[in-house]
Amino acid sequence: MTRTTKILIAAVAVSLLALSLAWAQPGGRRGGGGGGGGMSAEQLFGYLALSPDIMLNDEQVLNVRHALRPSYADQLAMRDAMRGGTLDFQEVRETMADMQKDMIAAVSGSLSKEQNETLKGAMARMGGGGRRGGGGR
Repeated sequence: MTRTTKILIAAVAVSLLALSLAWAQPGGRRGGGGGGGGMSAEQLFGYLALSPDIMLNDEQVLNVRHALRPSYADQLAMRDAMRGGTLDFQEVRETMADMQKDMIAAVSGSLSKEQNETLKGAMARMGGGGRRGGGGR
């Protein structure tokens, strides 16, 4: 066997292996959807604090941080309960969707009308506004 043939066989083998791994990966956001978008308090705070579209001033950043603290504590408690494995999945989804609504309500008082509209649009694009993605196979 020539050196070129060996290299060609190795390249084909690596390509087939990579292709099989790519096919084995699950698709994105099948089923589900509709819930609260799945954004945590940390993610929401980061988005609001850093988004060039929202542009919070320093006072608003502190107010939003203060408003999200109870939601953050609730989410940590939910994560701990989920680790126990005894919670019903549907109940968890509903609780998390309620937490999402509570977080948005908590921060909306610190935002201007324009900032609230921008946040609503961003949440809809991120998946909080309804079902996205394909169905199951």
